[in-house]
Amino acid sequence: MKNILPVLLCVLFAAAPEIALAGGLDSGTQAADQFKTWFFGFLAIVAAIYLAWQGVMLFGHKIQWIDFGEAVGKVAVVGSVIGLATWAWSVFA
Repeated sequence: MKNILPVLLCVLFAAAPEIALAGGLDSGTQAADQFKTWFFGFLAIVAAIYLAWQGVMLFGHKIQWIDFGEAVGKVAVVGSVIGLATWAWSVFA
């Protein structure tokens, strides 16, 4: 009696395979693309806020220009990680 639920689900999915697929690979790919677009937009906003904050600190004489340049370099390096990972995958694959 304990194993009735898995058996019932297997019978249900065998009887209606479109329920088991739930949209298939295309809907999963679309969801992943939408998430990637949203996430990159979110990271761009975070990077802009970080650089704006560094700019406010710069004009408030809390940091030097070299510190602002370092912040710009950090954002550039972190932003290039996706391209670097793609390049490394092509080299080592």
